[in-house]
Amino acid sequence: MALLCIRTTSIDSQIPSPAELLYNRKIRSTLPTQIHNNNPHKDEISERLQTRQSTQKDYYDKGTQLQPPRMPGQRVYVQTQTGNKR
Repeated sequence: MALLCIRTTSIDSQIPSPAELLYNRKIRSTLPTQIHNNNPHKDEISERLQTRQSTQKDYYDKGTQLQPPRMPGQRVYVQTQTGNKR
C-alpha cells in the first residue's frame, strides 16, 4: 500500500506521478488528491524532468574535483573486498 501511495504521488506541480507517466492515465489510490483536467503535453513533461535531473546533478557535482591524469607506470592502490592494499 505504501508503494502505491509513493507511485501515485505527483513529482512536481507540473509533472504527473510516475504511475501516470507509465500508464498514461490517473491511478486510483487511497490518498486524497486534487484532479486537474489540464494535461500537459509529453514533450513539456520530459523537458521538465530533464531540467530537474540536470539541476540535481549540478548540486551533486558541486563538491567534486577532477582527478589529476595518471602517468604510465605510476603506482595505483586499489582496495579489494578483503581489505588488502596493493
